[in-house]
Amino acid sequence: MPSETRWMRDDRHTINGLTSYKLGIAQGSVALFGKQLVDPDMMSSSYSAGIRVWKRSSSGVETEITFGTPVAVVTRTVEGTGMQSATWLCPLTSLINTDAILVRIYHKFDIDASWTLELESLSNNPAEFITEQLGASQLDSVTWTVYYWTEYRYVPGAGNIGQVKWSGTSFLTRIINFSWSTGAPPPSLGQILGDGLTFMVS
Repeated sequence: MPSETRWMRDDRHTINGLTSYKLGIAQGSVALFGKQLVDPDMMSSSYSAGIRVWKRSSSGVETEITFGTPVAVVTRTVEGTGMQSATWLCPLTSLINTDAILVRIYHKFDIDASWTLELESLSNNPAEFITEQLGASQLDSVTWTVYYWTEYRYVPGAGNIGQVKWSGTSFLTRIINFSWSTGAPPPSLGQILGDGLTFMVS
C-alpha cells in the first residue's frame, strides 16, 4: 500500500486522453499563479479553496469520487497569504490498472452561489492535475491532508481578490497520504476451536 505525497506540478503530460498538469511524486520546479477571483464590490468576507477528485479510465471516462462538491476545503476570513491545510477521508475506490486519478482545484468567495474552477493566470489552463496510470486495484480508504498556498487580500482599484498558487520552491500545494493498493488482502478465516471459541488466521 504505497502512501505518497503527490505534488501539484507546473509541467504537463497526457494521460488517458487528457493533457493536464502532473500530480507527481516529486515537487515541481516552476511557480504557477492561479487566476485571481475578483470581488470588485468588496462584498465578500471570506475566500475558500478545495478539490474535487475523479478516477479517469483509459477511454477517457471520468467517475467522480467526491460527489459533486469540493472537499478538504480551506477558508480565509481575513486578509492573508501562505499555506493552509484541510483533510478529507478518501473512500475506498475500485480501480483497474490503467486508471489515473485526477484532481481539480476550485475556489469561491462566500458571496458566490457556486464554486469556480481555478485557472492558471497566463495560459488559462485549468488547475487540474493527473497521476500516471497507477497500475492499482484500489484507492485506499485513508485520510488525505491537502495543502494549498492561498491568498486573500484587498487590491486598491480592483477589490477583494483570492487565488491559489502551486509548484516551485515556494508554493507547496500538495496531497499527503495519497494511498493505493495493487491487490486486496485475502480475507481472514474464522476457525472454531474444540471449546466453541473462534480464532482468526490470515
